[in-house]
Amino acid sequence: MIVAEHATKPKQGLTMLRRALDTGVPCAWVTGDSVYGADSAI
Repeated sequence: MIVAEHATKPKQGLTMLRRALDTGVPCAWVTGDSVYGADSAI
């Protein structure tokens, strides 16, 4: 059985960014729109 957990867009964005960096995707910077910018943890 698959259980889906709710995650806010900022939390989803951080998860995707962490996964990308953990697998070695090169990046010098990351951008986001106002939804992500409203989250001070990012």
